Amino acid sequence: MDRIELSNAQRYALYTVIYIVTVVGVFLMLPENTTVDQYYEVGKPWNYDAMIAPMDFPIYKSEERIAKERDSLHQFLVPFMMVDSVEMMAAINSLQVLSTEGTNDRAYRDLLLMVRKMYINGVVSTEDKEWFESIGITTVSVIMPDFSTNEVPVSKLKTVSQAYNRLYDALKDVGYDEETIKSLRVSRFVSINLKIDKVKTDEALKELEAMVLPTSGMVVEGEKIIDKGEIVTERKAQVLNSLRKISAEDNSEKETTWWTIGADIILLLMYYALLWGYLVLFRPKIFKSARETLFLMLASVMMLGLFSLVVVQLKYREYIVPMAMLPLVVRVFFDSRTALYVHIVTTLAASMFVDNPAEFIIIELIAGMVAVLSLKDINNRKQLLRAALIVFVTYMLTFISLRLSMGIDIESVDWWTTGTFLINAICLLLTYGVIFLVEKVFGFLSDVSLGELANVNNPLINQFANKCPGTFQHVLQVGNLAEHVATKVGANPLLVRAGAMYHDLGKMNNPMVFTENRAAGINPLEDLTLIESSDLIIRHVEDGVKIAKKNGLPFQIIEFILTHHGTSKTRFFYNQWVNEHPGEEPPKDKFTYKGPKPRTKETIILMMADSIEAASRSLKEYNKETIGKLVENIVTSQIMDGQFTDAPITFRDLQIAKESFKEYLLNIYHSRVAYPEINDGKGKTPMQLAKEINISFPRRFTKR
Repeated sequence: MDRIELSNAQRYALYTVIYIVTVVGVFLMLPENTTVDQYYEVGKPWNYDAMIAPMDFPIYKSEERIAKERDSLHQFLVPFMMVDSVEMMAAINSLQVLSTEGTNDRAYRDLLLMVRKMYINGVVSTEDKEWFESIGITTVSVIMPDFSTNEVPVSKLKTVSQAYNRLYDALKDVGYDEETIKSLRVSRFVSINLKIDKVKTDEALKELEAMVLPTSGMVVEGEKIIDKGEIVTERKAQVLNSLRKISAEDNSEKETTWWTIGADIILLLMYYALLWGYLVLFRPKIFKSARETLFLMLASVMMLGLFSLVVVQLKYREYIVPMAMLPLVVRVFFDSRTALYVHIVTTLAASMFVDNPAEFIIIELIAGMVAVLSLKDINNRKQLLRAALIVFVTYMLTFISLRLSMGIDIESVDWWTTGTFLINAICLLLTYGVIFLVEKVFGFLSDVSLGELANVNNPLINQFANKCPGTFQHVLQVGNLAEHVATKVGANPLLVRAGAMYHDLGKMNNPMVFTENRAAGINPLEDLTLIESSDLIIRHVEDGVKIAKKNGLPFQIIEFILTHHGTSKTRFFYNQWVNEHPGEEPPKDKFTYKGPKPRTKETIILMMADSIEAASRSLKEYNKETIGKLVENIVTSQIMDGQFTDAPITFRDLQIAKESFKEYLLNIYHSRVAYPEINDGKGKTPMQLAKEINISFPRRFTKR
């Protein structure tokens, strides 16, 4: 988006649309009731003025209390059960037949009497019996085939296993031995004959639950509900909750007024106007970039969207949302002040979603500040883990301190809320993935990516070093020099170093064309004209861009390749052409790089470092005067050539840069002390003695 040239009118129109869409988007995410209500908790002091009842209203019981009272009435329930006579009559008929014939007719007659009594009392399923006993039911109502009902105590009901055991014991009591009882196969005559009538039982249960009243008293108009500083008890909270419920019902009957909508919109307009004002006044560079401005707005809206999903839709606690992730991500790509400002505005907007906005704002602002302080940049995952741990501790300390300052005992602190802080800290670990996603979508570069790009073990860098060893040594020195200067003038040193590593990438296509890569006595330009030679030199910029795009390098790095010569000339060939063609108009375009000129402070630093490092190799003597003159001449010539007109760099920055170049080069090329040689005591050195006895030393030992 930044690479598309926009007029001022187009830019202002685009920014207006972004601003309006941001405010409207956040407004649509707000819950239906965005009015800031009085916040209170049981066990805490009432922090507002005395509350007087504005009307008569009932005191509603809590859902928990109503559910408890209903459960307590279940023991008085009399479930309805139906007689299932199919299997029962089949068992009795079988016994009647067996009691009149067979070898154990007497035993079957006794068993028949026992089975009839068993079925009269009733056989139920194990699940039904356990349910009766669990809620304390003592009686069931059995619906007979003639639709009459009999009340049967639950104690007389037997499960299948209980009924079988009862029949077995009864047969033993009347004198039958084990063998005879086993031969009767009693279990085939035992089955369930009473089943719950769910329809009638549910109706009876509803009638019973209807006896539980939803209210427990009344409050009359003018009655004092609670005084300022008074502790909110369970009873006081019940009264306050009832008043809130009545007020909410009254508000729901009224249509949302334009005043309410307008108030919410005005608040959001003010919040984001503060952010835009900050960008305009203090970060104009960010404001001029539509891509960066859009990212900041979108990051805020997306965090609020996540907040709305978790808090409004899913009804989870607000502190589960990792709000500190926003300043962490913004800090990686921008400065700390911008990260904090975005976090403050987003936190203010998020406070419109919660019941206790004051506490929420305090906790989240402190957590965001600590997050930015704990993570200056992200070079590895350990730093992110440390930041998440520090933010978690900050959440805990801030939350507990706020509660204790309200007069709440440490035992009464809501420890479930502190558990949400742990979930929050774990979610912060996802920041690394979010940064990677932002880089891909918006084309930003984090310190992690810059470090990877500048790594000499990078495959493309390795290939470059193998093909152009001389140039590679040059770019290493340029990188060191440019990084040193960038630190001094407040530019991005990591970005400059990464750009330096790739700025001469195009020389890979024709490495021998460039002096630093040639073997002794080889010059492929000897048979070419000056214009052809210049074209080969200039072409390394275009070749570098092609190689960079093929290997997926980001456009910020490609910018260094494009601009490191700007629109300067290949001065060696241009000057030689002028000397060989006196009086003729030189074809300047044939000797001029296509540009563009440097457009950032970092690309200007690289241009200066590239020229200064290359020129410093031709100095015959390295001292303060020669190095100072070299730096001044090169920077002055680039200024006079108009290479710095498109970039935001001041004369003060240039002065600091020149002094930094001189300082660094002097440190590299400082003079070395010659080591003294040991003589033989007669004033002769080992070298002199060797010459006298005709011993020749290798050149590496004789060269000073």
